[in-house]
Amino acid sequence: MRKTTQQLPDVALHNLYGPTEAAVDVTAWACPRDLEGDRMSIGAPVANTRMYVLDAQGQPVPVGVAGELYIGGVQVARGYLNRPELTAEKFMADPFADDADAMMYRTGDVGCWLADGTIDYQGRNDDQVKIRGFRVELGEISSALQDCRGVQEAVVIARGTGAAKQLVGYYTSDEAVGAEAVKAELSARLPEYMVPSAYVALESLPLTPNGKVNRKALPEPDDSALIRHAYEAPQGETELKLAAIWQQLLGVAQVSRHDHFFELGGHSLLAIRLVSEVQKQGFRLDLATLFTAPVLSSLASVITASSAASLAADPVIPFRTTGSQTPLFIVPEFSGELLYGPALTAVIDADIPVYGLSAPDRMQPSLKTYQHMATRYVQMIRRTQPEGPYRLLGWSTGGVVAYEIAAQLLGLDQTVEFLGMLDSWKPGLIQRPALSGQAMMRELSRGMVNYLMQQSGQTVDLPQSGDWQDDYRIAKATGCLPASWSETYFHNMLIHQKDFLNAEYHALPLPVEIDLFAAQDNPSALGELYLGWDQVLDTAQIHVESVPGEHFELVTGACLPHVGQAISAAVARRRKAASSGLLSGQQTGQPYEPVVTLQAGVPGQPVCICIPGAGDNVLSFVDLVQSMPKTQTMLALQPRGLWGNGVPHASVEAAAAFYLQALTPRLQQREIHVLGHSFGGWVAMALVKQMEDKGIQVASLTMADSRAPVTPRQEEYTNLETMMWLIRLFEMRGKSLGLTEAMLAPMAPEARLQRLHLALTESGLMHARTTLKEVTAIYRSFSANVRTRYLPETLPKTPARLLLAHDVPDTRQPEWQSFMPSVQIFHSPGNHVTLLKSPDVTLLAEIILGQAAI
Repeated sequence: MRKTTQQLPDVALHNLYGPTEAAVDVTAWACPRDLEGDRMSIGAPVANTRMYVLDAQGQPVPVGVAGELYIGGVQVARGYLNRPELTAEKFMADPFADDADAMMYRTGDVGCWLADGTIDYQGRNDDQVKIRGFRVELGEISSALQDCRGVQEAVVIARGTGAAKQLVGYYTSDEAVGAEAVKAELSARLPEYMVPSAYVALESLPLTPNGKVNRKALPEPDDSALIRHAYEAPQGETELKLAAIWQQLLGVAQVSRHDHFFELGGHSLLAIRLVSEVQKQGFRLDLATLFTAPVLSSLASVITASSAASLAADPVIPFRTTGSQTPLFIVPEFSGELLYGPALTAVIDADIPVYGLSAPDRMQPSLKTYQHMATRYVQMIRRTQPEGPYRLLGWSTGGVVAYEIAAQLLGLDQTVEFLGMLDSWKPGLIQRPALSGQAMMRELSRGMVNYLMQQSGQTVDLPQSGDWQDDYRIAKATGCLPASWSETYFHNMLIHQKDFLNAEYHALPLPVEIDLFAAQDNPSALGELYLGWDQVLDTAQIHVESVPGEHFELVTGACLPHVGQAISAAVARRRKAASSGLLSGQQTGQPYEPVVTLQAGVPGQPVCICIPGAGDNVLSFVDLVQSMPKTQTMLALQPRGLWGNGVPHASVEAAAAFYLQALTPRLQQREIHVLGHSFGGWVAMALVKQMEDKGIQVASLTMADSRAPVTPRQEEYTNLETMMWLIRLFEMRGKSLGLTEAMLAPMAPEARLQRLHLALTESGLMHARTTLKEVTAIYRSFSANVRTRYLPETLPKTPARLLLAHDVPDTRQPEWQSFMPSVQIFHSPGNHVTLLKSPDVTLLAEIILGQAAI
């Protein structure tokens, strides 16, 4: 419908419903252009028409309850010609009409009344259904089920819609016939798509007054109807992620680590979707592996082993492992190849070990944000060197990635001793010409091949026309390509490079000093002393050293010795400063006290620790404080990065450890309650676990509308995506900011923040005196939080409660029940934001005080 309205903007679209037996059109609906959701109503009755939604006893059902559709009115036919039995079945007296002779028609269609007086059409109630593209006769499957050993009576129906539709078998038997045996016998007789996914054993089948099976009275199957194994909670990151995906795809509330994908209702189409979802999580999986290891724990073991092999095949590059000093990590620029690594290492102080960070596997999907690239590199760095201080160096765009790596290391409360940028310009300083995808691929292939030929001492003119395949074939013929570079590898490498160059990065201030090595012979347009970094950092934080050569000569040829000497001297200078206690990279600047007292309370009485959601601050709990007893101490934790020059935490565990250190002197011997809202719920969970590990007893853990930390989720969010997410949260306060993705997409990151700042202050959602710096800090903190992954290995033992907003996705509650089976779940009348505001916040206060009823 949306596609039609886009293609025909001046044409009104109407949805009409009706069978031939009632002169075709009996309901009509004008399709709105701003339709929400993915369902279309069939509308309301047209003139002189009556529509009824009746249950199995022929009685009207309430709004929202499904029933069979009946049609009354002047247009209803008298019956079928020469078919009295069918006429008697389908045409009957209308008991709801004033006219005693009025008739109504039984359609066989299923629907329900909506609140606006229209009807939601839900399909046919016939015996013939389509399952995963196959049309099957339910009667045929019912007969096969009834023929199974020990089964007396049986019926099979289809439940669900679309890809979620599944066959459910109901049966009676004198003896205890298990679902496993029934399914095994049916699997030997019927094609896979005709074998029911769930089985319900009944004492007797429900019947209608005329003796037929009353399909509408058959009970909804629960998890016990599936072939299940003794429940044991999934263990480890891979099992938890797989279990969450299975729950989502299979529609089950809980998955044991011993459950079988296909016995839980999985089939070939869902298997394809499973492989796709697993691959989105960064794991390797194919259908063959799934079919040979369909049990969750065994599949996770295979995936983990494959991932470990992948990591082993993609480690840091040991350019030099000898030396007594802290190692230096070289961050690759957009090419990702670090072909200049050995030569650059050779001219750096021999007492410094040097490692290169290898680019992502070219056969895997490319990374499209600097933040995700940096997260991957941080993991590689810390596998090699678990604790700081760290030394980083990047040439060209590699220096920008190194800057984001430094930000994330600081967010992990690590220190950065040396951050070297070899002719790295601030993002956005140079405007590249806009190129199509293919044109960009050609430019990249020409650049790579010319560089390789230059390194091998060859000169071959590449054709001006043609494509990247031509460049590859010429380079292959000259022998300048590495032997391992197949055409597929070369093509994927170009895709990775293109996506890197298309990635947007907004550099924000860090409490570090950088060593900037600027090429002397750059064109005048690039002759800025600080290469644009003075727009990000104070000039006192930037040490600039000019080195001979132009941009590409810094990592090749005669310029390398000068570059190596400059890098070695800068590292030595930073090392000396560190030994004198002047190490850059500490969280310094304006005083920052994370613990804020919202209510002093009475000494010895309970204390409640409140942790805000992503990008939010301690003032979000003001209404909650007013709902709590005055005797209770209310403490809130102000996330780092919202004021001063601190960097937002880059992991949930690091934030919790930082808070615990600040909290410990204030806890004394008191009853402790911990509350976290949204992302703060994750931090609360980690904080409570760390408290338990230190022997600090916690009375309760409450999470307010937090996502379960096992939900499969997109790991990469662009700057624009995080900003639109933040805008939606602001608008939950009841005011529109008037900002759309289409409006913001063409803007530079700085311009978007300026536009957001203006919209927030003009709408009244933020005070008129709110500064752009303050809005930027909120956005920065929010973006860092939503990009943070969290998957706890072990859960806290403290009693846990969860408050869900009224508009959460349907999957939120079962995900939590699977992840933390003992959690008590409550439902707020408010949305994600207003559940912290009066009057909705009263329920949250009652939960914390243990006074709320489930």
